[in-house]
Amino acid sequence: MKTTKMTMADVRAQHTGYFFSRSNMRMFASRVESSLYKNGCFITSERVGYESSKRAYTVRRFNAGSIDTVSQFLQFQDISDARAFARAYVGGER
Repeated sequence: MKTTKMTMADVRAQHTGYFFSRSNMRMFASRVESSLYKNGCFITSERVGYESSKRAYTVRRFNAGSIDTVSQFLQFQDISDARAFARAYVGGER
C-alpha cells in the first residue's frame, strides 16, 4: 500500500472544525508558521496581547480530523524552540 505525505492543505481540507476559518485566524491573530511534520505536528504563532506586535509559538497536531494543542499555548518565544519540540514530539508526551 502506497502512503502519501500529508500537507497543510490536506489538513485544512480534512479538519472538521473552525480552527482554520478566516474569522478565527483573524480573531486570534494566528498564522501557520510551518509545514506539517511527519508526526502530524505543525507550528502556529499568535500575538501576545491585543495591542502587541510580539508573537509567540504553539505546537499543534492534526489527529483524526481535529487539531490538538500539544505544547502549552504560546509556550515558545523563539520559533527554533518550537521547531525542536515539534520534531521531537511523541504522542501523549510533552
